[in-house]
Amino acid sequence: MEYTKGSEWRIWDLHFHTQSSYDYKDKSVTNQQIVDKLIENNVSAVAITDHHHIDFARIKELNTIANNMIHFFRGIETTTNLGGKETVHIIAIFPDNVEEDIINRKFLYPLSLDEEAYEKKDLTSLQETYVDYNNFIKAAKECNALISVHAGHKSNSIENICNHFASKQKQKQDMLLDIDILETGNQKDLENYDKIVFPNINMRLPIIIGSDNHNVNSYNNPPTWIKADVTFEGLKQIKYEPQSRVNIKDFNPALSKTNTCLECLSISGTKMFNESKIEFNKGLVSIIGEKGSGKTAL
Repeated sequence: MEYTKGSEWRIWDLHFHTQSSYDYKDKSVTNQQIVDKLIENNVSAVAITDHHHIDFARIKELNTIANNMIHFFRGIETTTNLGGKETVHIIAIFPDNVEEDIINRKFLYPLSLDEEAYEKKDLTSLQETYVDYNNFIKAAKECNALISVHAGHKSNSIENICNHFASKQKQKQDMLLDIDILETGNQKDLENYDKIVFPNINMRLPIIIGSDNHNVNSYNNPPTWIKADVTFEGLKQIKYEPQSRVNIKDFNPALSKTNTCLECLSISGTKMFNESKIEFNKGLVSIIGEKGSGKTAL
């Protein structure tokens, strides 16, 4: 996939299940149907986060079918040993350049989430599966994965760790130091984290809303827009610029700005530049470069 305009706002779904999740609603759904539905909803990037399992073959096939129209990242969702009346769910999303063998050796096998262990489990065993939170964090970081946790009013959220004791509040604050992305199901949670949580931990994390879809026939794309190239490196940028690169809206954030802009520049008949066409990002406000690089001439 080539990006000629720089980072653009696109819809990302960082929590999506396939037929490989034990609780998927309709196992007759095909990979082609998944791709078609996501394209229909203008989704550009998807993290496959099946429960306790990474179906490498399925994710490869989804990327082949999508043919660069969507990029599917390898991810996993599992239950941790944390929580109160509800458990806390956590997700890891892996870089494309980390080999399958490394993910197996450094992440899946140590946590007993490998293919062999998965195939031995019946439905009851899968429902009972959980991992130690600290072991999950350590293994995910060994693979340079991004880590997402449920937050706010979303089910299986870190808010299920009670606030009655100062030690529990401190535990949650310490957890956020290991986390890269917060996933909520409620737009109102954004305000609460901005006003209360982030000032307390003296840092800000990107907050997204994922579809958590378990049946593509009833898919509604999440209102999460990310300004980045559709690559793992692009996704990583939201850690460093959570406010300027993530936007929760029902429409493209670029449309909220002026519609008057330069779309492209065609150059010909000059000795200074080769004949070319330069496409501009809609959010472009300046051109920078070293002295003598041709800024003024452009």
